[in-house]
Amino acid sequence: MPKTKYEVKYKLKDKKTGRLTNSGQQTVQAESETNATAQIKKLFQNHEVEIVAVTPKK
Repeated sequence: MPKTKYEVKYKLKDKKTGRLTNSGQQTVQAESETNATAQIKKLFQNHEVEIVAVTPKK
């Protein structure tokens, strides 16, 4: 399956306090939206990641 670029918007929460620590967006190259989400969650293992939006990038 060919890889596509996805723009992933996310929010990070600290696992211990539950407070919102950061939010942002990042472009990743993945086979599907699910894989793009997994890459972001793997990147921020020490935080709870809330995915806001995943959109294919043209």
